[in-house]
Amino acid sequence: MDEVLEFFDQRAENWDKNTTRDTNRLKQIIQDLPIKKGDKVLDLGCGTGVISELLFQKSQSDVFAIDLSPKMIEVAKQKNQNDKIHFSAENFYNYQGNDFSVIVVFDAYPHFLDVENFKNKCLEVLIDGGYLCIVHDIGRDELNDHHFTFAKKISRGLNDVRSEAQFYMPEFHVIDAREDDNNYRIIAQKR
Repeated sequence: MDEVLEFFDQRAENWDKNTTRDTNRLKQIIQDLPIKKGDKVLDLGCGTGVISELLFQKSQSDVFAIDLSPKMIEVAKQKNQNDKIHFSAENFYNYQGNDFSVIVVFDAYPHFLDVENFKNKCLEVLIDGGYLCIVHDIGRDELNDHHFTFAKKISRGLNDVRSEAQFYMPEFHVIDAREDDNNYRIIAQKR
């Protein structure tokens, strides 16, 4: 955990400058998620808050945005002045929040190295019938290349989306598992 925290703390200040985002594409990704008005949403691994405001716009309710890196959270707070988005530096495995309708993990999933603990914690903080949404705006090959080149010590490679989704059964019903060169997503509903 210390290596992950240090890696992102060191890069927080320039993170947004070094990352290109297609705002329309991000809006479409969020629109496709099973978030309803009034849902309590956890933006897990929120980084600099890239999608936090979009999640709020869709849910029209409080969004809890957590990241392991305090410096990423500092940047997120500077960018997002919405008092309905609650940013905090937290280790998800020790997180005390609960009763979430939806957990969204955008572009952060490979950094959860202990997937068994990750799944168990998601089960703990989600309401029955709640959704776990793992989404990336690039494909698996590019993701794995990037993580093995720049972040090998603090990330893991992703399996093909069906194999990765299979891990979440039977505790979750996988609603959507698809990937292509520009997309990697698993949407699963807690049973």
